Amino acid sequence: MPWTRFDDYWNGKAKLDSVTYRFAKDSNSANLALQNGEINLKMVDPQDVSRLTKTDKFNFVVYPEGRLAYMTFNQNVPALKSKELRQAIAYAINKNDLVTTAFTSTDYAKPATSFLTPDTLYHSDDVEQYAYDLQKAKDLLKASGTPSDLKLRLAYINTNKTQESMGLYIQQQLKSAGAQRRADAAGCQRHVTA
Repeated sequence: MPWTRFDDYWNGKAKLDSVTYRFAKDSNSANLALQNGEINLKMVDPQDVSRLTKTDKFNFVVYPEGRLAYMTFNQNVPALKSKELRQAIAYAINKNDLVTTAFTSTDYAKPATSFLTPDTLYHSDDVEQYAYDLQKAKDLLKASGTPSDLKLRLAYINTNKTQESMGLYIQQQLKSAGAQRRADAAGCQRHVTA
C-alpha cells in the first residue's frame, strides 16, 4: 500500500516522497523480507531479537508502546462471578515469569500493576497487588466453592508469538493451581468477535 507525501501539510514538508506498507502473511515472512533488504522497517517480536542481532545489519530501537496485556473475565459464566475464583487466577500467575517467558526479557515489558501503563498521567502503584502465591491461589480456589472439575476457557490470539506464549504460560499456571483450563488459539478477527 503506497502512501505519497502531502506537500500542503500544515507543519511542513515530510522528508520522504513516499512510504510503502507491505503486509506479510506471518512474522517469519516479514523477518525474511527484512533480512533480504526487501523492507526497511519492522516491529520485531522479542523472540526474534537475539537471532536478528547476530548481524550488524540492523539497528534496534526499544520504545514504550503504551500497550497493556490484560485478561478479561466473562462474568456471564456463573463460576467467574466468584471474586475468590478471579483472585485465585490472579495469584496463580507469576507475572515476572510471564514477562520473561512471553517477552524474553524485562527490556521489552514490565509486569502490570494497574490497567493504566506507568507512562500515563493517572497511573498509580497504590492499588491492590496480586503477587504470585500458588498456595493462596489454591486456597482461594477451594474457598470459591467452584467444583473441582471446573473447566475454564482461555482464548488468546495465536497470530502473535508473544500472545501465544502468554496464553500457553497462563494455561500451565492455572493447571498448577488446580483450575482445569482449555486454551483456545484464535486468529485476531475471531478473538475480537468471540
